[in-house]
Amino acid sequence: MIQKLNLKKIIKSEKFILCGIFIALGFITFFISRDEDKIEITPLQSPEIDELIPAGYVLLPIELVNREALASIMGSTAIVDILTVNPTTMNPQTKIASRVKMLRAPKNPDFFALLIEDSSSVAFLNKPGPYFALIQNKKQTKSNFYQNKLKPKIQISYQE
Repeated sequence: MIQKLNLKKIIKSEKFILCGIFIALGFITFFISRDEDKIEITPLQSPEIDELIPAGYVLLPIELVNREALASIMGSTAIVDILTVNPTTMNPQTKIASRVKMLRAPKNPDFFALLIEDSSSVAFLNKPGPYFALIQNKKQTKSNFYQNKLKPKIQISYQE
């Protein structure tokens, strides 16, 4: 005997509903993945470094004796003081620039360059490196020095 299938019972059954949901999710996933394949991701083109230098400024690559220490603590830019170095002892000597912007080289992060006014570059050409850099606070505009000053002794003299 052939039994007739009752369509209403099949549609109402839980198995049919679950199968329909899985088939619908399969189609949705298929069409979404096809659209993602068509999207082309192009790498960002970074501008050349000479395009980023403001008018009236130069980017001066410098040799630093403390570059390894700076490379480990500095981000891509910093405000620094630059000092000359004694060639025999390699100790810092004279400050030749204060609060100048130093940039890390994008292609070799172990090297640095200063963004300085064009007229200030002569000071660096007259005093060849290597140099020593001290990182300053970017937000600070004036240096504060705290010294332990002895308080003057107060003397009280009585006259009779």
